[in-house]
Amino acid sequence: MPTDSDHDGNSPSDPDLLTALTNAGWLLEQTVAHVLADADCHPRLGWAFQDVDDPNKSRELDVYGYRQVLRDEDAQVIVATKFLVECKQSTMPYVAVGRTLPAWQFKRQPTQHKIPVEELRFKIPDSKSSRLKPAWEVLGFADIARQCGEDYFRATQLTRLERESANWSATNNGIFTSLVHPLAKAIRAAQRDYKGLANFSSVGKRKRFVYFDLIFPVVVTSAEIIVVDTTSREPVVLRPKWTTARRQLETESIKGVFDFDVVNEASFSECVADRLGFADAIAAAVASDPLRYTGETWEPPMLEASDL
Repeated sequence: MPTDSDHDGNSPSDPDLLTALTNAGWLLEQTVAHVLADADCHPRLGWAFQDVDDPNKSRELDVYGYRQVLRDEDAQVIVATKFLVECKQSTMPYVAVGRTLPAWQFKRQPTQHKIPVEELRFKIPDSKSSRLKPAWEVLGFADIARQCGEDYFRATQLTRLERESANWSATNNGIFTSLVHPLAKAIRAAQRDYKGLANFSSVGKRKRFVYFDLIFPVVVTSAEIIVVDTTSREPVVLRPKWTTARRQLETESIKGVFDFDVVNEASFSECVADRLGFADAIAAAVASDPLRYTGETWEPPMLEASDL
């Protein structure tokens, strides 16, 4: 078998080869796959999906991971997680600029998640009318997110720093086209075959599984993550292990407000564990009364006076 000493000028040494692959980002994808495998998330590298804008085009996500955290055979309910990961090799830091958003923006389910019922009905006192409220809030999922460490900070700008001689500059060239838009397309592709209550007739007992699909889009980078928090007038610079960015998209095929995590590769395993902890908490809640959480046995309660 040839050894490292056998290479010549036309063949790289093993260290040179590994350095070249690392700089190109190919090994980062393998690292991500190992982390997802260790978390029992069954990774697939180079996950292909149909472009939502052009059905004749095949797109590719760097790494896809899937894990089923609850399967209730009697209630025919499944809670599943999907990790959609884009990998970015960079020696220069990524900077996320944002602020803490008001709590009302987190009452509805995040665009990337799919649950069987989006709104639940409440009775209005002394009236035959009723009002709908977001199921994400009513069922306690928003509270579970906060209990699992979710905060209201969202980065609205993501930029990469570059060093020019003694000066630093910031650029977002390629951020939208290579990160945000592809991840949004991957989310929609992952939701394409979603099995919710809308797939079934309301007549008779449901005979197929419905899903709570918790989708976690992530950008994993070798670069340092820097956050500039502009919640107050005086910006605060932080260096967290990861942060969450938010972008709104309005195209003919993709509409919505999309959240995605940006994490340094050294902290990716911790990020995965954090998101799985949230998924486990959702699964525990659903397991306690599955058909209530699907909305199938929901009995409209009376609105509180504070909601009128």
